[in-house]
Amino acid sequence: MKAPVLLLLLAMALPLSANGQEIRGISANLTFGLVHVPHAPTLLNATAPRGIDHFSATYYGFGLDTYYRANRGLAAFDALVASQQPLTDGSRTAHTYLGTAQARLGWIVLQSRYAWLYPSVGLGVHALSLRLGEQLPASTVCLYHYRLFSPALDLGLNVDFLALRATEDAEGYAGRTLGLRLGYSFSPDRSQWQISDLERTGQQLPYAHRQVYLKVSVGIGAFVRN
Repeated sequence: MKAPVLLLLLAMALPLSANGQEIRGISANLTFGLVHVPHAPTLLNATAPRGIDHFSATYYGFGLDTYYRANRGLAAFDALVASQQPLTDGSRTAHTYLGTAQARLGWIVLQSRYAWLYPSVGLGVHALSLRLGEQLPASTVCLYHYRLFSPALDLGLNVDFLALRATEDAEGYAGRTLGLRLGYSFSPDRSQWQISDLERTGQQLPYAHRQVYLKVSVGIGAFVRN
């Protein structure tokens, strides 16, 4: 948690370069990256059956990221789905998935003509899933499915570049955008699991979700100068 918070405080202390113009616009992006969830392996290894107990703390995934910029302020929404390689003991297979969706507010603290750096704060939801299936000759049958949904607070540091300008004139510009997203998000301790197997409803394992993520964004943006 310390590194993202320190980066956030550093970014807020940087000066904003002013060019005397207000900028408004939108950007829509695809995101790709990794999510490190340090406490997930302990929970998953305890929940999965014996013989399937080598879950990783790192998930890889993709998602969507879009925002509206009004000069220095940004309002954004993003979502991500991530997973790990399935584990098996020969007859059963376990899959774990992670999902996040959140709304964020950001404030540009440093910018050049075609790049801007901004910390952000977001509220959203985390979803952690574990699905166990039995391997049959022709298919895989689901034995049970655990799902836990948790409210989440996100602290992020973001940088965007207009990497390839398609159009530009005195009124504005548009083109291909690239970006980086670094952040830390966390949820309160919860045990309200949704479990598909009724015989397992008594297993209410408490879990407080913590994650660090690094994502690359690729998309398009259009901005006007006032």
